[in-house]
Amino acid sequence: MTLFASGDSITSAELVPCTREALRLDAAVKDPIPYYMLMLDKVRRRADEFDILHFHIDPLQFPCSGTSRGER
Repeated sequence: MTLFASGDSITSAELVPCTREALRLDAAVKDPIPYYMLMLDKVRRRADEFDILHFHIDPLQFPCSGTSRGER
């Protein structure tokens, strides 16, 4: 199992840090979308390593879904 999340996440999965700390804890973050785009790029580059992709950022993950790569 692999988790793409903030570096301060507590998990037993392989952690792929996308930021140092949770965006909600960083007062300097005014818009989370650019951070999500960078995270999704990391996921996209490694997508072939996984059988299942599960997201909590609806609907931003659509480009990582099989339908957007021409699969049906």
